[in-house]
Amino acid sequence: MLPIPTESIPDKRDGRPHLPNGQALTGRSATADFASAVRETEREEARDRFEQTVLPLLREWCVTRADRVLACYVRLFPDADHLRVYVFNLGTAYDFDLAPAVTELELSIHRAGWRVLVRQMTAVDDPSDLFSPEQAIQVYLNPAAVAHAESGAAPDPG
Repeated sequence: MLPIPTESIPDKRDGRPHLPNGQALTGRSATADFASAVRETEREEARDRFEQTVLPLLREWCVTRADRVLACYVRLFPDADHLRVYVFNLGTAYDFDLAPAVTELELSIHRAGWRVLVRQMTAVDDPSDLFSPEQAIQVYLNPAAVAHAESGAAPDPG
């Protein structure tokens, strides 16, 4: 974590203290403004790292297991200290053959520097029981399973 200065440094542009993003300090203390700017920068860096590491890893994992995976979602918790990933299998019951791969996925995300919980769900589980669409990112949706659903046929769980 960056050290937080106890005083702001005047910006040479107009003699008033400014944050790293160029905003002039307001009525709050310089320390609080600086801490807020640091937190915002850390959030932006975490979001970039999430988009560059976690999302591609999840998508690749799902595509590789398209014969077993219906969908994958990451639930967003703005203030949580971990990610929640939901992997929906193609079957109507827990897929014990997929379980070791789900565990390895969780470990891979953890090794990439993220606290995570990966949970396997079934095709008959309703995602809305777990989260609202605003709370999650749909990382993967199996196109073959969607085609089967639209035709009225049940997907083949392998």
